[in-house]
Amino acid sequence: MPPYHIGNLGGMTRLRTARPGYDAQDPALDPRFLSFDSQWLNSFRLVESAAIPAAWLPDGYVSDGGMGSIPYSDYRFLQISISTANRAFFATNRRGGGSRSFSDPSGGPTNPVAYAQSYFSRYVVMMGDHIRLPRPSDEAVPPGDILYWAFQSTPTAPEPTGPNGVLYGNHAALGPGLYISRPGVADPLTAADGDLVLASTRNYFQIAETGTAGPAGLYSFAHAAWTTIVTLSNSYPSYPPVMYYCPNARVGDTGTGALRIREPTCYWLSPNQLAFTHQEPSTAPGGGGGFYVRFAIIASDPAYAGGSDSGSFLRCYASPATGFGVTKKNVHATSAGAEDWLFRSDRASFHFNGFDDIGLGRASAVYTSPVATAGLPFSFFTMPDVSLVTELGTLCGVGAIGSTHWRGPEAVGSGSIASRMRYLAQTINGSQYYWWQDGTFPGGTAGKLATVNVSDF
Repeated sequence: MPPYHIGNLGGMTRLRTARPGYDAQDPALDPRFLSFDSQWLNSFRLVESAAIPAAWLPDGYVSDGGMGSIPYSDYRFLQISISTANRAFFATNRRGGGSRSFSDPSGGPTNPVAYAQSYFSRYVVMMGDHIRLPRPSDEAVPPGDILYWAFQSTPTAPEPTGPNGVLYGNHAALGPGLYISRPGVADPLTAADGDLVLASTRNYFQIAETGTAGPAGLYSFAHAAWTTIVTLSNSYPSYPPVMYYCPNARVGDTGTGALRIREPTCYWLSPNQLAFTHQEPSTAPGGGGGFYVRFAIIASDPAYAGGSDSGSFLRCYASPATGFGVTKKNVHATSAGAEDWLFRSDRASFHFNGFDDIGLGRASAVYTSPVATAGLPFSFFTMPDVSLVTELGTLCGVGAIGSTHWRGPEAVGSGSIASRMRYLAQTINGSQYYWWQDGTFPGGTAGKLATVNVSDF
């Protein structure tokens, strides 16, 4: 069973790759077993990525109506070179190594545990020519780096279909390599950068492994935090970024406005072991130790610049045993290590495969996802940022997002500014998501859900 196919299949020219043990040339193969197909609509076409020291990024001050300036010291602002319109984003804060203390919930002895790397992932607020990124609540630790990936992939509706093209040879403008245009763009030679599904001269986004961690079994009395630990199937000595969310994200009583989202921090304890820690009281509604985490190991270096090779290198490699792969520039395929590949058929590529409207006035309830999966999907929500009045944007988050609205003294009956959760959206299983909004705010909120093909990989 060949795990890849390059050429005509089903009357279309395509690159198609499958998970190990599945036949990429089988036109009837269940799409869940494909790792890539150039005929996919809404493929994640990576158009910008970077790793930037967080200390370089400014905090901002914004105004909320007549309440005056509110210092948004819990956000960082990042100027980008592309527009955020009609795009999807993912970002995380890489914060280095350190040590935490854990013990069992009964109050047993505290055991300090070293970790090699840590990540804090939440959501991105898309603001046109810049993005706003939440800062961790415990930023007494060094701020580290902000890593982000921007995708030319419509997160709100299916993209146009039509023929595409595959070029394995010399591109007049970009040089020799592999170039594949998206459906609806027939000629990769004239395709815009954002219309190339895969190009050997450009960075690419894939997932090396997915899993679910939990429920939490350890409690840190020193940090008032629950922790769940998971051992991975593979080893990752470079401690790469991790995409994650809590499927049981909501905590609190919606009737009192105390609703909030669980937002864990991820720690690399070793090359094959992760810990997810969330700071919440053990008596929180829903059970402090009951939270679990859906995660994906990212196989894409946001700092990789791409470009043409300095000489002649065998970068596209295919064999029945190893599948199909494309190396980074100036790396020969036969000598490439695990970190030297842009694309591999045994890794998962993303595309949006279903969409749902979260319309104005929609009741708070559990809803059916547009595409059902066997495992927990990495769905993207795009919703308006209602926390501000004068600088609105669009939230883009994986798995679970929510927006808190700042309210003045006249709204909360006190002498100071307070906040209240405006809405929350979250994936809860392979076929459902939860939507809640505060009915005391006029007008309601509308947004979009886009499901992603990767569930169990």
